[in-house]
Amino acid sequence: MDLSRLKIPIKELPLVALGITVVLISSIIHIPLIEFLLIGMFFGLLSKKTRWTFWGMFLLIEGFISFRFLLRTDYAVFFADSVIQICTNIAHSPLGNITIISNSSVVLLEIFLENVGTNPILTNPMVVTILSVLSVCLTIILAVVSIVFSVGYLIISLPVFGHVILMLYLFHRDTFVIIMGAYFDDLSTVPTVIPPLARVVVPYLLQGIVIQALLMTAICPLIFYKILKRIGFYKRIPGIHS
Repeated sequence: MDLSRLKIPIKELPLVALGITVVLISSIIHIPLIEFLLIGMFFGLLSKKTRWTFWGMFLLIEGFISFRFLLRTDYAVFFADSVIQICTNIAHSPLGNITIISNSSVVLLEIFLENVGTNPILTNPMVVTILSVLSVCLTIILAVVSIVFSVGYLIISLPVFGHVILMLYLFHRDTFVIIMGAYFDDLSTVPTVIPPLARVVVPYLLQGIVIQALLMTAICPLIFYKILKRIGFYKRIPGIHS
């Protein structure tokens, strides 16, 4: 094997092998951020001639995994059809429109509310004020966290949604309009409309996920490398001049 074509010096082979082994083992726990962090870390440890080959190896690995993922498109469409059909059958069944609340549940709820109303601790104005302040603070914290996660999720999912919308607009614009029009005009057509819609959307959804995975594998390690370099991580390792 001519290693010169891969631009991997012989002296760096142990480090390259260690990096590949560590990243592949970490992929077993299915946490992509750890994989990207490790790729970025070894990216900075390697020389400029080797790091891009190392980065490209994992991009090729992700491409192979994505290709295998796309081979399951038929299974994904069948799964989506099955789930939608089951949900539709439940929604149109008599049990789907009946809500049963037993008398015993109502009695227990009344007893609980009466006990709360007569509890001297819970009716104390100071306790009520403290609980109100804590609940407001907790609500604000949860609202901020949910907004941050929602915005982050939307940003990360933009390649997926963008690809699906673009493909539907380019190749299935008329079909999509007809399907959605039939859905909103007559709800009785739901069982016949939704499965075709799933068959149209699911393949592009899988393609969007593949594009997202490839972009994250290409970009995130470089971002982590810049962060590690900025905080001086490589300066703490002797002989490394990233």
